[in-house]
Amino acid sequence: MDLAERGDALRLGAEVQHVAPPAVRPVVLAVDDSPPFAAWLEQVLAGAGVTPLVATDAAAARDLAARRHVDLAVVDLLTSEGDGLWLAFELIRSQPRLQVIVMTGPQLSTDEAALCRRQDFPVLRKPFLAQDLVGLIRARLLHSAAVGG
Repeated sequence: MDLAERGDALRLGAEVQHVAPPAVRPVVLAVDDSPPFAAWLEQVLAGAGVTPLVATDAAAARDLAARRHVDLAVVDLLTSEGDGLWLAFELIRSQPRLQVIVMTGPQLSTDEAALCRRQDFPVLRKPFLAQDLVGLIRARLLHSAAVGG
């Protein structure tokens, strides 16, 4: 093989090497103090094509958010430590573009409902279906992308 043939072979080899980089999966943090429900959330999120992070208390949620970028947090309104809305605001302070979805079993108080509307936090009432959560997550991630999040 002469030099010209080797050059053609090298060029051909370089053309074959083009591979698209893998898509980056959004990171979703789910916070619920019920371990079985948190495990279910993790399963639902993994099946939805996002990278799930799951915490069963506020301290673990803060720790996860301190170590990783989070695109969206699904936070239970009532946690063992108290107020899930307070946790949501703490997470937003460290990651200002974070989208938040609030889960709740009981009815929101008037003040809680007003706060969620003002902050654009969608509220998902328990019990809910996996497809309802996944649809809301996808909508919020699209919303975030549309506004530059």
